[in-house]
Amino acid sequence: MIPMGAVFLAANGVFVAVVLLVLGVLARRNPVSHSARRRWTPDTAIRAVGRRGALRRADAAEYLGRNQHREAVPALCALLTDRDRTVRMVAARSLGRIGSPDAVSALLGSVTNARMPQQVVAEAMIRLGRPARTRLVAALGAEQPRARAVAVEVLGLVGAIDAIPRLVVVLRHDPVLEVKIRAARALGRIGTLSAFGALLDAARPDQPQPLRAVAAQALGNLGDPAATLRLTLLLSDDDYWVAHNAAGALVRLGEAGMRTLQTTAQRGTGQAAVHALEALTVHALHAQTASTAV
Repeated sequence: MIPMGAVFLAANGVFVAVVLLVLGVLARRNPVSHSARRRWTPDTAIRAVGRRGALRRADAAEYLGRNQHREAVPALCALLTDRDRTVRMVAARSLGRIGSPDAVSALLGSVTNARMPQQVVAEAMIRLGRPARTRLVAALGAEQPRARAVAVEVLGLVGAIDAIPRLVVVLRHDPVLEVKIRAARALGRIGTLSAFGALLDAARPDQPQPLRAVAAQALGNLGDPAATLRLTLLLSDDDYWVAHNAAGALVRLGEAGMRTLQTTAQRGTGQAAVHALEALTVHALHAQTASTAV
């Protein structure tokens, strides 16, 4: 089972920040010393990934990815379980560079045994591009919850509109809270109103706190004023993050949400008024900063 600590971090967007960091840093960084590179050919590099010496295996894997040798995909997939962490990381990055959808199952499998960081696998699968989407959607039914969680996250990050029906099913019926949370966040990122009903249900008071918090944020991303009533109720939620996200979501609903926040800030009581005032203040500061920048 995925730890609740990881659920909380995922609910607050830390996973996404790390993925973006990996996309920026790993693309520029080579863990293998340039001085150690050999004069590889595709055949010698493929043979080398199965031999002794972690530096040699990593160097060969990096060469195969850099030159996008598709015939090397099976050998690189095998390296995802290598005993050396650097070799595993290079293999994942190289599979992403090659862009073969055949790597999806192996990449997701490398996450389930906790040997490969989820953000590294997500970065590689984002690089696989559109051809991998069909297999990512199929992975939403995978037995291992970690595999489902990463597949959901990637589909949201790439804005896979065609995956929305399956993501809605995951949000409503997946037995693992972490996976449901990521599905809510993915649907909010994609931002189509076909997910409105499922997100509204996920924000009900009887749903777990982390799910309510993410669903509230996602409803704001959809921008439908029909969510105003549910988000207004969530302003009085006992959990700080649920109420905080609901207030921020009301800002993003536009005029209807802003009116609700102003009324609550002026006439409301308790934490609901505090969250409403905070959201209005932050919005005003952002607007002032934007006008100054112009």
